Amino acid sequence: MPLPDFLIIGAQKAGTTWLRAMLRRHPDVYMPDRELHFFNKDRTYQRGLDWYSRQFRGAKNGHLIGEKTPNYLWTNVPASGSDASDTHRRIAESLPDVKLLAILRNPVDRAVSAYNHHLCRGRFPPHVPMNQVLFGEYQHLCRRHGVLSMGAYAEPLHDYLELFRRDQLQILIFEEDVVNDPDQGIQKTCDFLNLNPDRLEAASDEARHVHSFSKARTYLNYWLPVPIALTRPVDFFSSPWKRTPDPETRIRLQEYYAPHQEALYDLLGRRIDAWS
Repeated sequence: MPLPDFLIIGAQKAGTTWLRAMLRRHPDVYMPDRELHFFNKDRTYQRGLDWYSRQFRGAKNGHLIGEKTPNYLWTNVPASGSDASDTHRRIAESLPDVKLLAILRNPVDRAVSAYNHHLCRGRFPPHVPMNQVLFGEYQHLCRRHGVLSMGAYAEPLHDYLELFRRDQLQILIFEEDVVNDPDQGIQKTCDFLNLNPDRLEAASDEARHVHSFSKARTYLNYWLPVPIALTRPVDFFSSPWKRTPDPETRIRLQEYYAPHQEALYDLLGRRIDAWS
């Protein structure tokens, strides 16, 4: 029964799609081209390991098998969330020897990116300022999708390290290992997975999951009860749009994440200069 040798567990909006694209170009690796959400969704987990194994039936003998679902990093899910808080325990029970890959991004930038991700998909009201969703009367929507909590990295990483050995976890920094020096990120990943980087078919220059919803489509996605695929034609007539935080909102985000970053630095044993 083929099961993953490694998992890309997160974080959301931190280059995990780029990392999967790079690994899929290696002839010794097999990865599905979609997120399976097996361990973090109750309805998917209830399908059982046999179902999960069938998602890797394209793997050949000798392939290193992997999967990417960035929600796996989220272990502090609120009661109103749709994910399971015991994701890490499910992984440990099913795949005790699996290797775990995580990419961490400046949590302020990650939160803004996540906000825009959910905004353009109609999950946040576009007529409401960003600060009201992050910290005001609409914060329940923010909590539901983990926009802030998913950037508090120290807690879920600590949860994983209670169940897995430290040498089973590889942590990359988005700004260092994806944006500024992707070759370094590739080398670290290949070393961790015991892959020969020279066998990569090509270095990956793919975008880090860039979304280009227009303002008009964003408003339609919120107000019209239809699948977002049906509003795609609107983008052909409008330019891409994203909301940016005002200075006060950005400062508040920095203050929110300051203690979480210090806890992360203690866990990593170093500071991340790119986040200063």
